[in-house]
Amino acid sequence: MDVYTLTTVAVIVTGAGQAVSDDLEADDAGVDRTCLLVPGDIAWDSCDCGQLAQTVTSVSPSSAFPTVSADTPQTPCGPNQMIVNVTLSLVRCVTGVDENGNPPPCDVLLAEAVRLERDRFIARRAVRCYLQELYDALRLTGFSVGTSTSVGPEGLCGGSELTYSFGIGAAGCC
Repeated sequence: MDVYTLTTVAVIVTGAGQAVSDDLEADDAGVDRTCLLVPGDIAWDSCDCGQLAQTVTSVSPSSAFPTVSADTPQTPCGPNQMIVNVTLSLVRCVTGVDENGNPPPCDVLLAEAVRLERDRFIARRAVRCYLQELYDALRLTGFSVGTSTSVGPEGLCGGSELTYSFGIGAAGCC
């Protein structure tokens, strides 16, 4: 089983992001900007042809996945596992009002909504399959793929944010 280290967390998170990126490419809907792991909040720096980015939102001790507890019973070396929570953001350009203030046609909005829902489906499936492979290989203590929330339109970007969590063994004694 993998243990909690900076390298382990980065490898797992970037692997999940790469799985999403690969599946988007296979669907002929890749994105121009892929940031597999960013610090802190995710900025929509570029969404013209899409942006995929992820951030670790929290890491917490646990005695049993998925329960997070600050008062987890600990060994002399610390908790027996850590729960890592991640947010994956996938946005694309969406049509706004034209230079005369007219809203976009409904057929354009429908096509964009369908693309964003396809992105949401691809992201969820890719993350779930990737984490399942790690779990089956006994590298994770557990995992869950949570809520996918619609975001935007803001600054002519729109898409979804998917949350997921995984548990890994805690590092050994200091």
